[in-house]
Amino acid sequence: TMLPLCFIKNFFASADVDAYLVGGYVRDSLAGVPSNDLDVIVGCNPKELAKELARRLGSTYATWDKNNQIYRVASQNVEGRNWHVDIARVRGSVEEDLSKRDFTVDAIALPLYGLHSTEWCDQVIDPFDGRKDLKARIIRALKPVVFQEDPIRLLRAVRLAARMSFKIEERTERLICQHAALVTAAPPENIRDEFLTILSLDEAKTHLETLDRLGLLLTLVPELEACRGVEQPQQHHWDVFRHSLNSVEAVEKVTGQGCV
Repeated sequence: TMLPLCFIKNFFASADVDAYLVGGYVRDSLAGVPSNDLDVIVGCNPKELAKELARRLGSTYATWDKNNQIYRVASQNVEGRNWHVDIARVRGSVEEDLSKRDFTVDAIALPLYGLHSTEWCDQVIDPFDGRKDLKARIIRALKPVVFQEDPIRLLRAVRLAARMSFKIEERTERLICQHAALVTAAPPENIRDEFLTILSLDEAKTHLETLDRLGLLLTLVPELEACRGVEQPQQHHWDVFRHSLNSVEAVEKVTGQGCV
């Protein structure tokens, strides 16, 4: 890993607080995928911890989510890789906190003291069988209201599935289709970040097709609706809509990478 994890672990230990790694880093570690972002939940004031951690690292911190009291210690470059640490207050018990998350594969926690232990997998807190879905390579909504609680999760589901080559579980796909119109209620900067990340991944055309199938693409880019069914001169095999998606694929082949 590229993260100074020993330093982070020792920092929270010296602060004498209960601290847990949650979400993406635990998910990616269990899946064997490199990760450079740490999400830590603590049983005390997260702002003071973020301020002190930033001071010790010679970095800065900022309020990332005021409503949920999440503070981000600014990105650092370690051996050519950027990383950051998000610190939040645990919402109730650890299990209660996990129950408020988006997908089963993200509702997994690891006590920070267990980091680097040879038996760290045995210390994982996994009340919703996230490891089972990780093994099956499935993105599954934790509960029916996850997209209503935070509409950006509609795009996050597609991004996670695309990044990890997972399949979105059938019931979760139906929920996404049902609530696709909510995506425009998410903060525009979050929509931009998720959409551009999806475009930057390999096989971007396939991911755009997934967004279209789930009702998200035209919600985000309604102008594309006018392209569907529009015929082109004989030398083209597709309508304007399909031609647009195939152009994304062609750009990726030419550049040898995603389209952003």
